[in-house]
Amino acid sequence: KKFYINNGEAEFYILERKRIFFYGYGFKHRINKLSKEYLLDKINFKENDNIIDCGANIGEFFYCLPSKINYFAFEPSLPEYQCLNSNLVTKNVNLYNVGLWNKNTNLDFYFNHEDADSSFVKPSKFFYKNKLKVKRFDNIFLNDFKIKLLKLEAEGCELEVLEGCGKLLNNIEYIAADLGFERGIKKESTLIPVKNYLEKFNFKEVTRNSERLVVLFKKI
Repeated sequence: KKFYINNGEAEFYILERKRIFFYGYGFKHRINKLSKEYLLDKINFKENDNIIDCGANIGEFFYCLPSKINYFAFEPSLPEYQCLNSNLVTKNVNLYNVGLWNKNTNLDFYFNHEDADSSFVKPSKFFYKNKLKVKRFDNIFLNDFKIKLLKLEAEGCELEVLEGCGKLLNNIEYIAADLGFERGIKKESTLIPVKNYLEKFNFKEVTRNSERLVVLFKKI
């Protein structure tokens, strides 16, 4: 089952009924809130910038971005990916039904559609699990691929995704990472390990949204 709202242009599909309340003040209000959470006003986007959306879910983040950019979205969960595909079907986008990791393999994926907390690390709450394909980021894109922004929301697996970027980290200008308390049964934050790792590649923290613990890093 899927639910939908009218976003002013077309139907926008939602997987879980309880998440409809996010749109209580309208679709644009939801998108503006999301844009602020990911600190996008700190980034000067240009035409044909490459944007990577890791953990795209149902595709809301696309609507936070300016037009005439190149959008690449990764979502391993098939139900969310089907919504993502429906929501962006008329757009010029690149969608991947695959997870990002630090090696190419198959991993147990723990599904929690209700709270949008599905993860490759076993969480405290999930409804079922399944083996899914994961790939290294640097096995998908060429070494000279330039990236304006990597939006990173991997439900506690942010470090593994970054490790899979390899030398492509040198080609990323900004990383907006959700580093909240979502990793595993203990619900740990990935802030410290991610920050320490990115410092090795000359990324510095620009600012953060403490309410959601989204941190914006810039390549220095």
